[in-house]
Amino acid sequence: MLRRLVPLLLLLTLTGWPLAAQDPFPADSLTLTEPELAEGVGLFGQAQWMAAGTLTLAENATSALTEGVLYATVYDAEGEVVGEGFGGPVDACGLALRPDDALQPGEEVPYRIMLDLDADDIIPASAE
Repeated sequence: MLRRLVPLLLLLTLTGWPLAAQDPFPADSLTLTEPELAEGVGLFGQAQWMAAGTLTLAENATSALTEGVLYATVYDAEGEVVGEGFGGPVDACGLALRPDDALQPGEEVPYRIMLDLDADDIIPASAE
């Protein structure tokens, strides 16, 4: 019984081993404009701060961007971290792009990042 179990465990271990690491999409192929901070309406109708701008894929990029998540760190006027957020590319109506929408080299789309602040009375000064 043990003789059959050892090769089986070895086979399962080798099949679960990653075959080759894939390089992530090169970050230097993407350009984001400085985000504009504005208070808008969140998903559930509540007031929510958001960062918006434009995401451009370089003309010389070797592949299209099919999915992506943008993260932001939010600062107050004194430079202290007061929140964070995440979002991504959106269409003209502010809705997230569908998974089959691809940003081709040289194209640009708007992005929106919903911000989660540490307190309700904070007014963010900037985001990275």
